[in-house]
Amino acid sequence: MQWEKTKENNRYTVMELDAGDYTISLTTLGGHRATIGHRHDDEEYLIFGGYGAIITDTAFIEAEPGTLFNVIAEEHHQVINYNKEPLRFIGIYKKGISIVHGKPEEPPSEVA
Repeated sequence: MQWEKTKENNRYTVMELDAGDYTISLTTLGGHRATIGHRHDDEEYLIFGGYGAIITDTAFIEAEPGTLFNVIAEEHHQVINYNKEPLRFIGIYKKGISIVHGKPEEPPSEVA
């Protein structure tokens, strides 16, 4: 198994690892950035660096190192970094999922 860089832009860097039926993603989300809102099958998130929030259709969760969160299937979700330091997290999801992206949202500029 080997990590592969699958995305790199001014928003984030994503590395992925093939883990059988699952993909493990390692994301570094830049300061004052947000992932693109999306929905797909179940996904687990573990925050291990930085501070921000996970927003879903039904929840707003403050995210800090040690935050573990399950996004249920087809629930729209997005990770937001409210700080200037990178937010780092691991996502685990089943391969072959259908990802539908929503409108990209940025964190409010007044939050430091």
